[in-house]
Amino acid sequence: MVLRNTPPIRDAGLTLVEVLTAMAVAAITVSLAFGFNRDFSKVLRKVWTQFHRGNAQDAWVATLQRGLVEGRGLIEIWPEGLVFANRQGTPLRLEKNRSDSSMIWNGKPLPWNFENFKIDALGPDCGMESAKEEKECQSLMDSLDWNGDRKVDLDELDRNRDGKLSGREIRYVRVVEIRWKAAGERQEHRLALHPRSRVVL
Repeated sequence: MVLRNTPPIRDAGLTLVEVLTAMAVAAITVSLAFGFNRDFSKVLRKVWTQFHRGNAQDAWVATLQRGLVEGRGLIEIWPEGLVFANRQGTPLRLEKNRSDSSMIWNGKPLPWNFENFKIDALGPDCGMESAKEEKECQSLMDSLDWNGDRKVDLDELDRNRDGKLSGREIRYVRVVEIRWKAAGERQEHRLALHPRSRVVL
């Protein structure tokens, strides 16, 4: 029986170079996984924050819509705030915080900051059915529209020049227009509501 040359049996251990290579590959893999996990967590946190803020804004807008359209009417309005009564007659107040860019809703700050916020009130709409009412409304428009732009805004409705509409001035408000842009957002939001014309004194 002839024995062929067989390769020598190698020891089962690893060389130092192989151990170091394996450790380097493991370290790179762990660091990549950790970096991915950290970035993924950051993205997830950002998406969740935007989702939460979007839901909070939607709830706030829905409350404004219901309150102004279905409530008992406007009580007071100015460029950075308003007060209206809901269906139960409870006054609800929205106003800009004077010390920073947050908004106060019924005494509590909203959970996001604003880059800009503005409220306007537009005056009577002359589209009455009878010619007499149309003529009276046009006369009212002419007396209120002091800058002649055929649009009556909050400044023109403010007859006593105190910077706010209240009392009998409220009766001429046809549309409340609210514009805002939350910090970090690209688009401006606009909400135009036709409040109940009932005056709350």
